[in-house]
Amino acid sequence: MDVVEDIAQLGVDVVEINTGILLTQPQWFTDVTVDGLLEKKAQYGLEFSLHLPFHYIHVSNPIEAMREASVRAIADIAARTEPIDPIHYVLHLTNGEARKVVQSTRHSDEAKQRYLQRLTDQAKRSVRSMKQFLDGRRICIENLQHIEPPLPCEDVIGELGTSMCYDVGHAIKAGLDPVEYFLKNEDVIQHMHFHDVVADEEGNLTDHQALGMGIVDAERFVGALRARAYQGTMLLEVDSPALVRQSVQYLKQKQLF
Repeated sequence: MDVVEDIAQLGVDVVEINTGILLTQPQWFTDVTVDGLLEKKAQYGLEFSLHLPFHYIHVSNPIEAMREASVRAIADIAARTEPIDPIHYVLHLTNGEARKVVQSTRHSDEAKQRYLQRLTDQAKRSVRSMKQFLDGRRICIENLQHIEPPLPCEDVIGELGTSMCYDVGHAIKAGLDPVEYFLKNEDVIQHMHFHDVVADEEGNLTDHQALGMGIVDAERFVGALRARAYQGTMLLEVDSPALVRQSVQYLKQKQLF
């Protein structure tokens, strides 16, 4: 609760909860936890977003029993967190394991494409099941272009009527222009993860860094959001509360917050 309060005192009005702990340490999320979050919500006018687990569940798992178990785990998380009324449920369609198959020299290109299509079909089945217990517009599928190979999140969103969580750093790591990608998908973007990307001397990129530390042009990006009257939410998805404070300070200095 101290972290939530520290962040709220910065003027931030959306806090995202990583729900992996509900699977690995369920005893840490109790009625007392819910009451504490509701107290902070009322005190600071907060809203809560949930980042659904991606290390422990796999909604595009080609093994049907595992895919179904992942959906059941998400349903349990949704039921346990319902009292705090999350505004978004951020979902990864893949956990990146597909790259092992695609990069393998043991499989033909045709076999690899069949495998990726299987993952895409499984992801769609999972999202359809999730829409039975969640509002589809609150399901925000995150862009993962930086993971090779990414599943076509834009196609899934368009077909199933969900929303997008636009992670700016992921787009940059994939070599995309963050403003152009926003303009292309603005109709479905309801939530954003905003952070900087730092390049080392070899050109390796590290994301989830404080704004102002790297190559992200925050003024250009926020200017584009303002020009288009973006009405969704934006979250500073950085690695620590200290980096949140640093990012907020940077945005205020640039008159972007």
